[in-house]
Amino acid sequence: MQKCMEKLSDYEYPIFKTEIMKTDTKFNTMEKMCDEITRIIKSDPKLTWLCDFDHMKHTLDVVKGPVREDIKAARCLVFCFGISIPNPLVLAARPRSFGVVDVGDKFIISFLAAPREGTNETMTAWIDGLVKK
Repeated sequence: MQKCMEKLSDYEYPIFKTEIMKTDTKFNTMEKMCDEITRIIKSDPKLTWLCDFDHMKHTLDVVKGPVREDIKAARCLVFCFGISIPNPLVLAARPRSFGVVDVGDKFIISFLAAPREGTNETMTAWIDGLVKK
């Protein structure tokens, strides 16, 4: 009998993460930070903007789950980068999202590594651009 779901270890991806002190960016509130990342995403004609998911609200209001004490806000900015479908399994890694978490004095921004070459570099450059020069 065939298994319903099988874990494919070749399709595990690392997570990219950066921490930006609020004093190191002009986008020093959760609203400003998420608005700027959303603006960047929407300005790319090859992307489709999907949603701004308030993960904190979901966790607290819907599932009544715990949230680490220092987390003040947590949102997922969801979009699709997919420009091709090279195989059926690539859809498991789509759509893309940035996790944006406010922990008081800084933001922690993360994303799951993309399978397509160049995508991780693009997303990293967007986030690096949020820091004041």
